[in-house]
Amino acid sequence: MIDAHRRRMDKLDREAVFFTDNLVDFKDPPAGPLTTAINGKMTAILGQDASLTSTFDDKGQKQEIKGNRRDDALNMFRSIIMGAKAIGDTAVPGITTLFRMPDPRTDQNIIAKATAMFNETAPFEADFVTVGLDANFRIQLTAARDAFQQARDDANSAAEGHGEAVGAIEQLFREVMAISRQRGALVLLKYHNNPGKLAAWAIASHLEKAPKAKTQTPPTPPTP
Repeated sequence: MIDAHRRRMDKLDREAVFFTDNLVDFKDPPAGPLTTAINGKMTAILGQDASLTSTFDDKGQKQEIKGNRRDDALNMFRSIIMGAKAIGDTAVPGITTLFRMPDPRTDQNIIAKATAMFNETAPFEADFVTVGLDANFRIQLTAARDAFQQARDDANSAAEGHGEAVGAIEQLFREVMAISRQRGALVLLKYHNNPGKLAAWAIASHLEKAPKAKTQTPPTPPTP
């Protein structure tokens, strides 16, 4: 939960104590149902926050896996490029320029390059094996490609779930704060002749401001 959300939850918690202390005045409609609605949305917010934490952890894990599978694919490219250099242009003219790293190394370019290398190594498979690559290096290449593609999709899905949880919390806070303002109006009307209660409500319903960002004082120019 971000700081802005925490400040709102603190406000709602203080208001909850105020209404508990003054339950006799606000247990019936219209205040009572508003309190019930607020409590329900606060519970939903906490649930979404737990979900958000879960998706955040999952997102980080999926991104780490994606990074590892990306490295696996790039290492396969390096092995094939090294193999092409070992075969040499003398034996197979142009082979060293045929196999290059993808540029730029975007996800889609890596996937496409793996497919291209699989096809382009077919005529020279025996040559690559002769210079030291594994006999099944082309199968390893496609396996690395498929593993990276799956890891990319999993990471994107986790990021999408994280965004959905953030949006759900934002919507819940908009709804609960609107109900809180409505309930606050009832307090002001109920206690308009009770300065003590109004003061207590002002404290309970106060929303802390966000801390101001620190600004750097520009250096004083030297005296001419």
